[in-house]
Amino acid sequence: MQPVRPQGGVSGIRNEARRLAELAAAGLHVPQVLEHDDHWLLISDLGHVTLESLIRHAAPAEQLEHWQRGAAAILQAHRSGQYLSQAFARNLVWSPEHGLGAIDFEDDPISAMTLAQAQIRDWLPYFFSTAIFFGDRLPVLCAAIHAVLAQEDAAVREGVYTALRRTAWLRSLRWLPRQMQRRDVLKTQCFGELARLCSKPAPGPRS
Repeated sequence: MQPVRPQGGVSGIRNEARRLAELAAAGLHVPQVLEHDDHWLLISDLGHVTLESLIRHAAPAEQLEHWQRGAAAILQAHRSGQYLSQAFARNLVWSPEHGLGAIDFEDDPISAMTLAQAQIRDWLPYFFSTAIFFGDRLPVLCAAIHAVLAQEDAAVREGVYTALRRTAWLRSLRWLPRQMQRRDVLKTQCFGELARLCSKPAPGPRS
């Protein structure tokens, strides 16, 4: 996979309007484009509670339920032949009336990679942004990851496992001096530990 070139200004607005239209046409829950031109974009509000906030503040028994809701939204996008862009938990927004929706589509992964690679890419920021909330029970999260990836297209599933194997070394950040153990480092280290645990596919029949 290649890095996606950030877009801003006119190109970013045009890209977001186009992606929102494509995702909405596929039946996904995203903001509605109300009005736009080359310099501004007016979209509807999905709500103010992010999935990251829900997971962060939930009791342990409920955290996994919230996580699975986000994973289901990503899987739904992929089954619709679509992909997200910045699939961090902070970009998945919850409302009791409409459920979970996605935001932030200024860049377009397809400009730098294939559809399968863009779908693989969706899972990585989701895992990265949520692993730290399961730091003391990563095997539970790993089991949930195996379960959801078992429902993925084979090429995407294998690509995610390859990416996890290649990023498992990030767990070694735990050896950094304590004064360097800031939150971003802890999040990265926790993701690396999750990647190590999940890098091998779960046993059982594969589609």
